Amino acid sequence: MHQTIEAAPFRTDLLVMRWKELLRAVEAKEDTLTTFPTLARTTQAVLLADLEGLWQRFDELLRILRPDDWSGKHGKHWTFADVPFHLAYFDLDVIATAIKRGLNVPISEQFMRSEAEQDTWNEIQFTQRPADTSPEQCLEQMWASRQAIRNDPECSRRTE
Repeated sequence: MHQTIEAAPFRTDLLVMRWKELLRAVEAKEDTLTTFPTLARTTQAVLLADLEGLWQRFDELLRILRPDDWSGKHGKHWTFADVPFHLAYFDLDVIATAIKRGLNVPISEQFMRSEAEQDTWNEIQFTQRPADTSPEQCLEQMWASRQAIRNDPECSRRTE
């Protein structure tokens, strides 16, 4: 599914303000999200609905980015173009896997237990991305990973 994001006129301070608003909204939502330790027989549909809401908020933020904003810094090492690329592999490697595997994953099989492991995993992922990957390609990858989660029959089964 291809989506077009059109840039709206804005100022840099508006971008920063909207980004902070999104982060606050995500943090507030995280306080109410169902977590795996508290899942009993909750369906993945609830988790997917939460994801859809988060994805929608994120896409709203992306709509205000102009072409030259994608190269702007996001954190210490990333640009705004890096974020959808990160979310593309994160959604597939972490979110889809967690939904499929459910609650009964032995500690030894859980990965990224520390910040150092997360940093290493991200570095590996970024080394696999071609240097000339455009922001549009990153967005396409992000949207494709979302669609893969939506289309995966195992992501729509009941959590046991």
